[in-house]
Amino acid sequence: MTFTTLLTSRTRVALVLAGAMLVSSAATATAAALITGKDVKDGSLTGKDVRDGRLSGADVKDESLTPSDVAGGALGPTGPAGPAGARGPTGPAGPAGLTGPKGNTGPQGFTGPPGTTGASGLEYVVVGQSIGAVSTEFWQADCPAGKEALGGGVSSSVVNKTIVQESAPLNDLAGWYVGIYNYGAVPQTSYAWAVCVTK
Repeated sequence: MTFTTLLTSRTRVALVLAGAMLVSSAATATAAALITGKDVKDGSLTGKDVRDGRLSGADVKDESLTPSDVAGGALGPTGPAGPAGARGPTGPAGPAGLTGPKGNTGPQGFTGPPGTTGASGLEYVVVGQSIGAVSTEFWQADCPAGKEALGGGVSSSVVNKTIVQESAPLNDLAGWYVGIYNYGAVPQTSYAWAVCVTK
């Protein structure tokens, strides 16, 4: 074996080893450079590109799936109704309604007959009378000239010892006439009174 032949054999061994190292390095580099989602165009993968059973919920973004993404579009049973929400604020008042047309004014009623003139010149007349024990007295309260009695009566200072014998208007309403019986053991005073008005 010549030197040239020996060198050539060593060179070949070195080349073979270098090639093996290159293949090993390439395999390592390939394993280190795996494809990720950044290397795939959005919407380009389909179900045929994914090996069965290799995807799980951890590989899917929350709330990113819709019923159309699920086989058959099946949905789970409807859950129970949630509690009623809080009542919202009161809305603004609506516009006022239209005012209806004003009705016609009815005809004026007939004027009634004039009433009588009311009483005037009211005057109260009182006349006292002394009545002895166990005695009866009659007297009157006269209205002034031009007036007549509208009413009248009688009263006594000792009520529980008297009996009214008379209480009535005079003729032509000129005054009021009274009579009192005093059955007490002592004298007393009684009063005839008349309410007089202008005729």
